[in-house]
Amino acid sequence: MLSRNSPLITSEVTFTCNLNNRRITMSNATINPSYKSTPSSGVRPEDLLPNLQIAVNGKKAKNCTTYGVNVRTYTGSFAVSMSEAHQAVVELPAHRFFFQAVDLVAKTQGKKTYYVPTWSRVTGSITLPIVTRPEQLLSSNGYPPIGSNPVRKGTVAEVSHSWIGKTTKYREPRDIYFKEGNYLYIAELCMYQGSEVLTISHNENVNTILFKSNDLPQRYITLEQEYYKSEEKASTDELKHKGMMVLKEAARITVLKKQARKRHAAK
Repeated sequence: MLSRNSPLITSEVTFTCNLNNRRITMSNATINPSYKSTPSSGVRPEDLLPNLQIAVNGKKAKNCTTYGVNVRTYTGSFAVSMSEAHQAVVELPAHRFFFQAVDLVAKTQGKKTYYVPTWSRVTGSITLPIVTRPEQLLSSNGYPPIGSNPVRKGTVAEVSHSWIGKTTKYREPRDIYFKEGNYLYIAELCMYQGSEVLTISHNENVNTILFKSNDLPQRYITLEQEYYKSEEKASTDELKHKGMMVLKEAARITVLKKQARKRHAAK
C-alpha cells in the first residue's frame, strides 16, 4: 500500500458512504504522471566487500593515490616505503579466486622445449614480485622468462569466468558490448614500487587479461582447468560474486572503445 506522503500521490478524493449502518470513508489516489523511479546507483554487492590489501608487519597499510596522497577509498596503491616493501604481504579477498604456479614440467616437442605450469589455488596472505625498474617489464611479472613459456614458478594470477551475452551488464544497461561467449579474466599479479608508494597491479607486459575461453594462450590452459576444478569445489558463498572481474574488465574495455570511436569521428 502507498503512503499518503508517497511521491507517487498527487491528490486524493475522499468520499463517505453508509454500508450496513457502518460509516466508511474511502480515498481515491491519483498517480503522479511525472514521477520517475529512483535511478540505479550502479553499486554492486561486491563493492562493499574487501579488496586486495597490503599489510606490513601485520598492520594494514593506508590507501593512497599513486602520488602518495592519503585517501579513504580503495585505489590499489598503499603508503609503503622502499625500506618496508620487502616485508609487505598481500591479503587476498575470500570471494575471489587466486592461483599460484607451484611447479613447471618441461616437455619437448620436436626440437622445442616448453614448460607446462601446475597451478594451485591460494588464499589468505601471499607475497608478490616487486617491479622497480622499467627493464623488468620486459620479462614476465618481474621475472625472466623460462624457455618458450613466460610463466615462472611462484607466479600468482587472479582468475574469473563469466558468460557475456547481448544483455549482460556490469553496472548499467549497455555498459558491455562484446561478442557472446565464455570469457576468462586472468591477471598475473605484481607490485610496482615507488619511493613511498606500493601499487598492486597486473603484469603490464601481458597484452590482454581478458580472453575467450576457446582462445586461451598455451600458458594458461592448465590454469583454466584448475580454476574449473576449484569452482566445482567452491561453496555457495564463494560463488556469489563469480565472474565479477570479467564484467568489470569488459565494461572498462567497452568504455575505451567508445572513446576511441568518438575521437575517430571527431577527426
